Amino acid sequence: MGNRGAPKSPRPLSTWRGGRAVRTILVTGALVLAVLAAATTITAVRVDGVSMTPTLRDSERVLLRPFSGGDTPARFAVIVTRFSSGPTVVKRVIGLPGDGVRIDTVEGVTTVEVQPGGQGPWLVVDNPAWTGSWGFVRCCRPDGQSGPADPQVVPTGMLFLLGDNPAASQDSRAFGWAPIEAIDGVVRWRLKAWVLPSGVHSHVQLRALS
Repeated sequence: MGNRGAPKSPRPLSTWRGGRAVRTILVTGALVLAVLAAATTITAVRVDGVSMTPTLRDSERVLLRPFSGGDTPARFAVIVTRFSSGPTVVKRVIGLPGDGVRIDTVEGVTTVEVQPGGQGPWLVVDNPAWTGSWGFVRCCRPDGQSGPADPQVVPTGMLFLLGDNPAASQDSRAFGWAPIEAIDGVVRWRLKAWVLPSGVHSHVQLRALS
């Protein structure tokens, strides 16, 4: 009873410093483990060409998240992949398996349309990067390549891909459907000055036909 209320002895300074040091070591160790874990799953590649400008520029380096072949990438994701015939490319996913797709040019205005799941209304792909001229473009043939402005359904296991700079892009219009199993990864970040990662933001969306 006589000790109740008695002031506690202050903790020795060395104890505080030791606790602080332990916390610092733990936090640093956690960061190192996170970096090592990321290093085993993230791949850096260089963009070659201008087909994805202004989103990605020539010679810019980007970081990929590896892709599992059993999945389907999100609509409008930017991916590194290969067509059945052709080089490795960086493109944007426009049409998913089962989607209806078509491209038409009327009075100099090119419109990319998608029918999600092959049912319901057709929607326009609104990509702010598509500000320049496409030239005269119509699509698609049954293989997904440019041709008459006929609607086609993206086959199972395939994607319809376009570049953000369509006038300079060799994409599905040239090579047709892109197999999902050939995807190397999904672009998540770009490497800028001082090797700091910056997200690859996208404002692409679907809107109703006007």
